[in-house]
Amino acid sequence: MNFFTEAQRRSLMENSHYLGAADIRNEVIWKKSGQENTLVAKDSVAAEDEHATESDSNEKKEDDNSEGSTVDSEPESDPTTFLTPAPLVFIAQISPESCFLMPDGNWKGPTEYAQSFTDVKLNCLAVVPSQTPVYVNDFTNVVGNIQWFMAQSETAGYSKQGIFNASETQKRSIKLRHVLFQKVNAEEDIESIENWPVNNENARKAATELKKNHRIIPLPAYDIHGNLIHPTQYRDTLKGAVVRVTVLLKHWSITAKDNVNGRDTYTADIENLRVLVAAPKFGGSPKAARKIAQTDPGSPSKKQRRI
Repeated sequence: MNFFTEAQRRSLMENSHYLGAADIRNEVIWKKSGQENTLVAKDSVAAEDEHATESDSNEKKEDDNSEGSTVDSEPESDPTTFLTPAPLVFIAQISPESCFLMPDGNWKGPTEYAQSFTDVKLNCLAVVPSQTPVYVNDFTNVVGNIQWFMAQSETAGYSKQGIFNASETQKRSIKLRHVLFQKVNAEEDIESIENWPVNNENARKAATELKKNHRIIPLPAYDIHGNLIHPTQYRDTLKGAVVRVTVLLKHWSITAKDNVNGRDTYTADIENLRVLVAAPKFGGSPKAARKIAQTDPGSPSKKQRRI
């Protein structure tokens, strides 16, 4: 028995936001903030409701006592600040075939999905962690719970996009994403993106233009020792690794326009990745260290076989 994974699973089952457990459906709920919905903890909703009730009561008292008064009251705090996005946790393997966690998103210029460098999102697919059998059944629950949450916020007649591959009849992978850039106000301190690693000249020029009004958001990913992974090592360290995934689920609707049907969009935004089982390494001696045959070993031998 792998004690580490068994102990980790027991700890996860005690986490009310573990997506591998069926009762998580009673712990979180969709709440609207601006134009998007986010899954939030139900206890934070209770705190919001309590605050709203107190605010209504205080406002009534002020109205009763303020006849003829010209004193301005303090502005009320935004009740949505009491809402806490629910960090949803599960165990998965990062697909070796679909791991696009290069620090520049492999952006080489405008595309359909990323017109500018600011549109770049790092993404990968989380798949069943077959290396750790104890989590295989849990992953089925993870997929089922996400599908259930999506159904709770869907718009009648709209198609769905995001998180799951539409071509998969049986859902076997979960798309994770990380927003790389955040726009900031001129007066805010901006973390320099000048030295952020990029792999081509177009991305380098775009990064230089963005440094005045955008902040870089490094991927919060940690290796098997708990150390923050350097951007240049994101892909090599995470590709094929079994990880503890923490995400925020978000949803927004895009209304029908110009003969395009309405769509419900869903995302699983990465809050944290922690390697539990390192990615397999495919070794072999370096070419420089190998002794190279002087003649093609695959050619037929010129020597006559002795009978």
